[in-house]
Amino acid sequence: MLSKEEIAILKDLVQLMEPIESGIINISGSRYATCSVVIPLVRGIVSVIKKLSPETGPAKQFQEALLTRIMDKFRDVELMPLLGQATLLDPRFKKVAFEKPLAVTTHLQRIDKLLKDASKQENLKSKENVEVNIRRMAPSLWDLHDELVAKQAPEEEDQGYHSELRQYLKGKVISREEDPFQEWEKLKPAYATLYPIAIKYLSIIATSVPSERIFSQAGKIKDDDRSRLTGENLNKLLFLGSLNREEWGL
Repeated sequence: MLSKEEIAILKDLVQLMEPIESGIINISGSRYATCSVVIPLVRGIVSVIKKLSPETGPAKQFQEALLTRIMDKFRDVELMPLLGQATLLDPRFKKVAFEKPLAVTTHLQRIDKLLKDASKQENLKSKENVEVNIRRMAPSLWDLHDELVAKQAPEEEDQGYHSELRQYLKGKVISREEDPFQEWEKLKPAYATLYPIAIKYLSIIATSVPSERIFSQAGKIKDDDRSRLTGENLNKLLFLGSLNREEWGL
């Protein structure tokens, strides 16, 4: 039997680990944008854990060790190119999710370069077409983000960036509950060059969990009793198994 003190310690530890569990669940999805939520979630996890007040000594030590480990593990998370660019191109976050101005500037420069390169390619294609004509996304981990959005100041326009990027950054961030992919479908006519870049980065999966789920499902379908099941039929069965009730029309 656990003692009263041990139960109190465990209650504190569970409270400290709840934000970690919530964060892992959030970034382990496969039906919504996950790459763009890593940076704001890390900040949210740290913010929630710092606000907690464990009552037992061991739990307080654990809280300090946990924060130290998180800060060490994710010290440079904002500087990671894929995560940073995906976050900036998510209409729900943009610059609000970042703590380091240097990271924002670095990622904006990369996106700006991609935009300008894409514009050059479009211009070249246009010229080629002309020539051819002459001769086709517990305490809430999002509390910190919501506070930052509420305090967001009007964006100062930087004339050095591509016009589409400047216009995109000037717009307000959308609600967290909205789908960034659907939002980009609305923005597509106005941001024709930025749109494919945004979709490319938002489509990146943050963890290997979705692929591991597929391997587990494949192992259950192709067992010893189905050893002659072909790869083509296995793919079809996995696809059918991934559909939800709405997609089945039920």
